[in-house]
Amino acid sequence: MLGGEHDVMGTVTSTVLRGAFISVIVAMGDGLHLRVDLPSKDAQLFAPGCSVMVRIADEPMLCTARRVECVA
Repeated sequence: MLGGEHDVMGTVTSTVLRGAFISVIVAMGDGLHLRVDLPSKDAQLFAPGCSVMVRIADEPMLCTARRVECVA
């Protein structure tokens, strides 16, 4: 369910190649930045400037990208 109390909008500010993974850096507001490590093939969909919705889980979990829409 999108738009819930644990969903937060952010903006991709940069990406960092880390071998088989890419760290996607997301500015969440109030100076908070979130690092999301994704397999390189998935992370290539996230370019700096893209708006993203981040769901904050109550429990630790492994995340995957299900739908990507870049709004520049």
